[in-house]
Amino acid sequence: MFERKFKLCLAFIAILFAAASQYSWAQGKIIISALPSNANPGKGEIIAMPILVDMSATDFRLGAMTTSLQWDSTQLAFMDFAPGTAEGFSDPVVNTQKTAAGKLLFASIDAQGAAGQVNVLTLRLQAKVDLPAWQGLKLDLLTLASAESFVDLVPLVERVITGVKTAESAAALPARFALFQNIPNPFNPETLIRYDLPRAGKVILAIYNLTGQRIKTLEEGEKPAGRYSALWNGTDERQRNVASGIYFYRFEAQANKGESFVATKKMSLMR
Repeated sequence: MFERKFKLCLAFIAILFAAASQYSWAQGKIIISALPSNANPGKGEIIAMPILVDMSATDFRLGAMTTSLQWDSTQLAFMDFAPGTAEGFSDPVVNTQKTAAGKLLFASIDAQGAAGQVNVLTLRLQAKVDLPAWQGLKLDLLTLASAESFVDLVPLVERVITGVKTAESAAALPARFALFQNIPNPFNPETLIRYDLPRAGKVILAIYNLTGQRIKTLEEGEKPAGRYSALWNGTDERQRNVASGIYFYRFEAQANKGESFVATKKMSLMR
């Protein structure tokens, strides 16, 4: 059943590429990322990794994507996955037959397309051993196509960021401060919050209830420049489960060069 459905997805994507063969264009670049919720997981910890396609620099809308993910199966075990939270990408075709060997293949198609930060899938792995330094995973982009115009978007991919700390990834530092919408939203019991820090500085990421009371501090202290994510499991400072409802998360950054940034976003917990 999976093989037939997956072949249909590939056939559809092939049709998109064929239709785009005469198209000429010039656009901004696309960035694909798969960053972990915890860059230094201990044995037994769960690592959530949203697969994100940043379409914000281009006028195209993401229509189709086929991707292979690989990781070190001696260090990480496959737990499960969550469908994409971007509209139209909530029904991916996922092959989990080789996850014991550290490999997963998935395809997503949305005829209407999606723009901005597009979450196509969230992978969850568990650390088999202590991992003091995250070594990332391998993300091979097999196909990438736009909606409506059916353009092959692979040439527009500027870089793929998976958390590997190398000289090459240093060039992938964000250009500006940013706080992104949590994934998933609504959520139960946990959600991932991402933010960008273009320069080193002091940060605070905290959760507030509707009355403005701070109920949980997720991150506080000095951070080097980079792209970060924090996982909230729906608990307060005493590790007690909070009630269903609307909550806010606030990110404050004070860069060492005097720059400051503050942003707040809303999220829904549904138990």
